[in-house]
This record gives sequence, C-alpha cells and structure tokens, in this order.
Amino acid sequence: MFKNKTNLLIIALAILIVVIVILQIFVPKKNSADKPSPSPVGTTTPNKTQSSFLVVENNLNSEQINITGPYYVTFSEPTAISYLNFSIIPQIPINTTLDSSGTVLTITPAQTWSFGTEYQLIIKRGSRSLKGEFLDEEKVLKFKVLGYGGI
Repeated sequence: MFKNKTNLLIIALAILIVVIVILQIFVPKKNSADKPSPSPVGTTTPNKTQSSFLVVENNLNSEQINITGPYYVTFSEPTAISYLNFSIIPQIPINTTLDSSGTVLTITPAQTWSFGTEYQLIIKRGSRSLKGEFLDEEKVLKFKVLGYGGI
C-alpha cells in the first residue's frame, strides 16, 4: 500500500492539517464571545449592563463652599473633556480641566460662585470613559454657596 515511510508521513501530515482546519472552523475560541467588537467613535450607545465608569468621589456636597472653587469630581476610569456631557444650573461660565490621569475633573467658576445660591452640577448619562464605558445614570451633585457670615 505505502511504498516508503515518506509517503506515509506526507499522508499523516495532510490528515493532521485537515483536522486542525476543521477544529479552527467549528470550535469557538475561549472568551471570544465576551469581547465586544469596537464601534466607530460617535456611534456607540450606552451599555445595558452595569458600567464600570462611575463618579466615585466629589467635594460638592459640602455646605462650606468657597466662592472661587475649585471643585473636584473623580471618575473610576480615565476620560476626556470632550467625552463628558455636563451642565451647571443656574448657568454660569465655568472652566474645566482633567488631571494627567484623566480621572479628576476640576471645575472652577470663570469669576466666582454667587453667595447664597444653590447649584447643581449634572453629569449626564451620555458621558463616557476612554474605554467607551458610559455612566449608568445621570449624576446630580448639589451644593450651596453660603452667604458671608461676617468677621
């Protein structure tokens, strides 16, 4: 049947290659279903599952607010200013920066906060991290600038 060992080795190698190709086609790789496919920028939608992108700390819930700020909001993951969707009510001009880690947002009023005014910083659900994780829900941070108490 087989004239020499070379022909036998060639046939065995061919069978091995066919088996490997069949396994590659029909056996799914581990964790391949767990990894989401990348989406083009600007076309992603918020995940329906629990996100890992959260507001983890802020100093805006204090009643002892300094009229010039700054105020800090810390996120669980790095982000960019352009990825954040937020507003302040009542509207006033503000300056915002992110630290070098991309996790601490600094907010300062362009002039000063108004004495006796209650503010709301609203970080909206469309905000996202650099990894594409979205905030699960809108985050409303309230603070009040106390009036001057005298000397």
